[in-house]
Amino acid sequence: MSFTGDNSYGYGFFENTFVLGLDRMVSPLMTNENNFNNISYPNNDNNNDSNDNNTNINNDIMDEDDYVMGGPENNASNQDDGSAMNSFSNVNKLDVLQHLVNTLNGKDKFAKTLKYSLDLIIYFLSIKPTIIMKNKWIRNLTYTMIKNLIWQLRYVSMQLSTYRYILRFGNSPFLIVKFIERSKKMLKSDMSSWGTKLFHLGLKLLNESSFREILNIYFSVCDEMMLLNRFRLWSHPKLERIISRHEVICWQTDIFLNLKDNLVELESLKRKSIEYHIEKNLRQVNNNLYPHQFGVENNNATIEWQLTKLNDNILSNSQKQYIIKLDIVRLLFDALANSTDFFKLKLSSGTYSSLSLCSSVVSLIKLWTQTKQEISKETI
Repeated sequence: MSFTGDNSYGYGFFENTFVLGLDRMVSPLMTNENNFNNISYPNNDNNNDSNDNNTNINNDIMDEDDYVMGGPENNASNQDDGSAMNSFSNVNKLDVLQHLVNTLNGKDKFAKTLKYSLDLIIYFLSIKPTIIMKNKWIRNLTYTMIKNLIWQLRYVSMQLSTYRYILRFGNSPFLIVKFIERSKKMLKSDMSSWGTKLFHLGLKLLNESSFREILNIYFSVCDEMMLLNRFRLWSHPKLERIISRHEVICWQTDIFLNLKDNLVELESLKRKSIEYHIEKNLRQVNNNLYPHQFGVENNNATIEWQLTKLNDNILSNSQKQYIIKLDIVRLLFDALANSTDFFKLKLSSGTYSSLSLCSSVVSLIKLWTQTKQEISKETI
């Protein structure tokens, strides 16, 4: 990243030559984010490293030109950023909880967490319920009570599972209509014969975007068919096993596709973080060597504005990485849980429940953080 040739900063010939040489010396460090933190500069403050545990999410990472050009007088959003951080930390937890309960995604996550918590309780109660008491009469009474409790918890768990199916129900018709309309547009735009049109349409659909769209449609249809089966609107044991199996395969495929996207985005954010840190170090060195480059009156304000913007971008980048890492952990737990069905592993029911519970807890943490950020933006 070079800052030479920018006359708006008042660099002279020697200033441009120095910064260009310094940029070339530092550029190899971009391959390792940790290397430039060890560089020792004269009168240079410590870098504000990104904190992955910070939950202040900013959905917009500013481009480089947004903080290079202009000055403090043009920075209308600088105060907004500060107020957003304060507002984020002051968000009422009850408001976040109410917002989550009022959304379909929040209801689904709470229902999932409660369901698999109950499944784990059922599993532990079912291991050896008669070990509590040695007295025969008390043991039999305890066994009966535990058996009834297990039955009630199992019933509640089943209802929660059906409730989650209902929350997802009804999306497939809209997905199918949109897919058909897009296919018709592709056919109308092709002036060839029908055979050639169908061949070209098949080629256009052979990409990752179309594959995901078709996969999403098929998964939605299977999911809704399983709900109708629970309502006893149709009954066919063999077809039920086939649809259930296909649903598992679709979900496993979707998990790995989302994992791939998150890993690519995380790598991109890490590269961006390196660029932000290097630019911050370069600006601090330049400000120490040329303290009056913006004039005596505006120098301190301009330098402070530049460094504040870079710190905001570093923090925003760190927050986005935190959210993506949470999503990666969630997907890994989902993949492990679904693999027990995908590979038909003969494991205890507690294994699937434990992995699914971990996934739901991570999902709640992610959703809580994002909702808190949304509320903080609304209160600015």
